[in-house]
Amino acid sequence: MRNLFPGYYKPTEDEFQELWQEGIFCFDTNILLNVYRYSSQARERLFEILDKLQDRIWIPYQVAYEYQKKRLDVISQQLEPYKEISNKLDNNFAELKKQLNSYSKRHSFSDFVEIERI
Repeated sequence: MRNLFPGYYKPTEDEFQELWQEGIFCFDTNILLNVYRYSSQARERLFEILDKLQDRIWIPYQVAYEYQKKRLDVISQQLEPYKEISNKLDNNFAELKKQLNSYSKRHSFSDFVEIERI
């Protein structure tokens, strides 16, 4: 039964060794797109592994096509949080500047120019 349906059984240690030594690695689109989602440390580690496997990697045409089609969207998605934070900082800074200007009319002893510089 094991010979007829090997996918339903856990490989032996020897079979695992053979898989790692001789197997062909086929990645889906998400593995390739996740390169843009990983931290720099995780990305470098993945590249080290892929470099060791480079002669045994197969990327189907459909995977490469989907990667090219979605790549720029994924990069853009990774930039969204930074844009959002930048917008919030700009809005908060504008509000703070507005408040400082209103205080400067009532508190002549305060150095609001110095605060604004900060």
